[in-house]
Amino acid sequence: MRRQADPATIFLAATAVMAAGTSAKWTVLGVRLVGDLRLEPY
Repeated sequence: MRRQADPATIFLAATAVMAAGTSAKWTVLGVRLVGDLRLEPY
């Protein structure tokens, strides 16, 4: 018999994954803007 997953745990895990993905996206975008377009890092 399979155990039911707790909805709160699923929500917190999904939120953590989304937050990490969003942070990584903005970091990569910033590095690309500085490198490709020769913009200032500040």
